[in-house]
Amino acid sequence: MDFKETDAIELPEQNNRPYSGYLEYKSGKTPATFAAQATPDQVNCGFSYYDKDRNTRHSLTAFRAIIVGQAFGVAGVTKLGDRFTNYYSNLVADTRTDPMRVFIRGINFPQYSGLYKDIKPALPQGVGFQHYLCVYIPELDDMKLISLTMALSEHIRSSIADSASRALGKNVPPSRVNMFGLCELSSAYYMLKFTGGYVKKNKENAIWNNNGEMYFPPELQVKTINGDEQLKYLDAQSERFGNWLFSDIARNVDAYNADRKNNTGQQAAPAHVEPATPATLATPAASNAASNAMPNAKQVMMQAGWTEPTIEDKFPIVEPIQESDLPF
Repeated sequence: MDFKETDAIELPEQNNRPYSGYLEYKSGKTPATFAAQATPDQVNCGFSYYDKDRNTRHSLTAFRAIIVGQAFGVAGVTKLGDRFTNYYSNLVADTRTDPMRVFIRGINFPQYSGLYKDIKPALPQGVGFQHYLCVYIPELDDMKLISLTMALSEHIRSSIADSASRALGKNVPPSRVNMFGLCELSSAYYMLKFTGGYVKKNKENAIWNNNGEMYFPPELQVKTINGDEQLKYLDAQSERFGNWLFSDIARNVDAYNADRKNNTGQQAAPAHVEPATPATLATPAASNAASNAMPNAKQVMMQAGWTEPTIEDKFPIVEPIQESDLPF
């Protein structure tokens, strides 16, 4: 299908988004021949973010990330010779009902439009499903988005299972942890506490045994924030993100329906889509109702081509903590 740039709706930059940017993660992938003597300082690993105002990139080592929301999208990079092409989409709350509009950076009309299941077969290699966490970082007094790579997701999953095992006094396997349910605690928020250290692991997220490629995931403790005043503050941040997300979804639904009408985008789902409404938000106070707006974990993971995990009705309990120096 031919692209018709004049028919596409160009969405203006939204300045009211509650997060300031992305917290990028590098796994520190190291070849086997160098792994034994490698140190974190010698490889590209850990978290960093870009400061647009100062045009600089900053590393974060020891910090806390409190999960206040989640979203889904499409992103990736393709390479042809020396040319790299960056793809990205709008964020959605439910891949089954919220349409995605996939763009190439620098081009203001979508390359693909539709529900994820419909556009997935047409996406280029290297471009695919993304799971994002919206986190509040006390050290920055700011919210950022983290894109969960497979390696980072598995590292967080195993860290939650370790913390749950200590809290319950019995083994909790990582397969019990539903990574799509991190916003569904009834009266607390999960906090990822990065100590500033790193561990050596293999591709399967096990401790590196001097064989094969090695990775440097950060040392991580998982706690829960459940103080009354802290919950009030975090509920407000979660609500800010939820309100913005649903507003942006409605905005992109209008643009998507215009795409369909004008045949813009290589692949468009056949039906008109009605915008979602933020009837409930993913705060602990509304967690049961909010789960209706969240994607079915099994379906999303199957759409993404991942192995189906074991999903339990209850999320594992982890160790509670009262952080005395949180700025709220």
